[in-house]
Amino acid sequence: MRALGRGARAGALGLLVACGDPPAPLPPAVAPPPASAGARVRYGAIAGFLAWPTAAPEAPRAVQLRGGPPESAQAEALARAAAGWRVLAVPAEADPLAAAAYLRGLPGVSEVTCEGPGCP
Repeated sequence: MRALGRGARAGALGLLVACGDPPAPLPPAVAPPPASAGARVRYGAIAGFLAWPTAAPEAPRAVQLRGGPPESAQAEALARAAAGWRVLAVPAEADPLAAAAYLRGLPGVSEVTCEGPGCP
């Protein structure tokens, strides 16, 4: 029992000594920050994936991408957003006028285009 008590005291002393020094700073990030970001959104009957450029999140140009599998639509939306567009990827059956109204309602959007099946 006595040996266990000494070991516990030595461990506590070691913890005190180790915690007294400030931690070493982390190295700089290796990967550059992403050029675009995105999130799933829902606005009334419209549900889709909205992507935006991280350098200019209030870009004035927006595009509605219609149709395609969700995974590839999301990847395309992020790629287009990296080029300076705000992109809403929606299923082909979504109301194109409601999706365009959503994009026009975003702050700073002055131009909205549509690509894919069902565009007006």
